[in-house]
Amino acid sequence: MNKFNDFSDEKFLTGQNIKFEDVFGAEIIVQGVHFGDSKHNGKPAAKIQFIKDGITYISWTQSAPMLRQLHDAVRKNMLPFSTTPTKENAYYTFT
Repeated sequence: MNKFNDFSDEKFLTGQNIKFEDVFGAEIIVQGVHFGDSKHNGKPAAKIQFIKDGITYISWTQSAPMLRQLHDAVRKNMLPFSTTPTKENAYYTFT
């Protein structure tokens, strides 16, 4: 008998909810990303699973620069990676 987890590519991201703005300036380790559309406004968004201070969190972003950076990391198979999220003028980015 096959187990669903043996053939499913879908991974569920779990962790404590946190506002992404609450981790600006702190180093995090991005573990997983799920791309989709926001349930609030239908625009592209990403759910991000990351570790900060040994605790696993999840958060969401619609920042276009972050979405591009996350797509690039996933495409290049670079997960997990460490980064420091920041706010640069009117947009969010990873450094």
